Amino acid sequence: MDTPQLKFLLKLLGQEGYRGSIAQLKPTEKTTVAECDRICSNLAAEGIVNYSREVTQFQITVAGQTLLEKDPVDAEISEQQRLVLYACAHQSATPADLKKLSAVDRQTVIQDLAAQELVKIEKERVKEVWLTEKGYAFLRDECYPSGSDTVTLDLIKNYVHFLRRTLPQVGLQRSLNQAVLDQEAAEAAEKQEKVMDLPAKAWGELADQEILSIIQDLDRELGTHNEVPIYQLRRRLEPRLSRAELDQALYRLQQNDWIALRPLVQLQDYSPEEISTGLLENTGQPLFFIQVVTESD
Repeated sequence: MDTPQLKFLLKLLGQEGYRGSIAQLKPTEKTTVAECDRICSNLAAEGIVNYSREVTQFQITVAGQTLLEKDPVDAEISEQQRLVLYACAHQSATPADLKKLSAVDRQTVIQDLAAQELVKIEKERVKEVWLTEKGYAFLRDECYPSGSDTVTLDLIKNYVHFLRRTLPQVGLQRSLNQAVLDQEAAEAAEKQEKVMDLPAKAWGELADQEILSIIQDLDRELGTHNEVPIYQLRRRLEPRLSRAELDQALYRLQQNDWIALRPLVQLQDYSPEEISTGLLENTGQPLFFIQVVTESD
């Protein structure tokens, strides 16, 4: 990893949730937009970051022109899509030309038309960048910078803060905590013995409540903002619950409106092993994230 990439990542560690605008991640003040985009692209190719893009220039395609010439009644497009096609009907256009659409709608409609091959994207730029789980693990376990380049104290502070939040406590603190952990383990074992003596129905209800509590604990520990990946829960509960037992428990929690299960859309953010822990659905997209339903929901 070269110095610009390292500085890029260290700046990303200083952003809320390790997610930020590309403009905030320039390694130096002299770094150009094109250079910053290239750094981001290279890191994304290694799976360390992911990013979203926004269109800056587009033009109509032959298919789009043909559709635009049809009678509006026959053309199966929305009024917003028609406005975008008109804007680039005679020359390349930019989002700024779409004054009747909001900034958010502009990007959504343009990219939807591009997916249908009705417009061609000529220029686009990186908009937002975020650290992937692989990048998180890389910076925690595998990043060993070397060389004599200069890195500011602010960037070092970002990395130190990241490590303090991610690495387990060691040495004296771990020794001091061991007695507490042993006591908690003994209490948990005693509680489990009492639970196993209950009738099957009561045990199932209590176990579901306990699983819900563990989900909430994981969310706080991992900072997943009420989107706990299922593989994290499986790791926490193994070998106490088999895959089938946990699957049934999650479906019960969902049916009781205690949790919601969301599919995984961005497959590139997770390894095949992690993805395989999801709940398989007929849609082909595994249910992968657990959200605890609150009263406001």
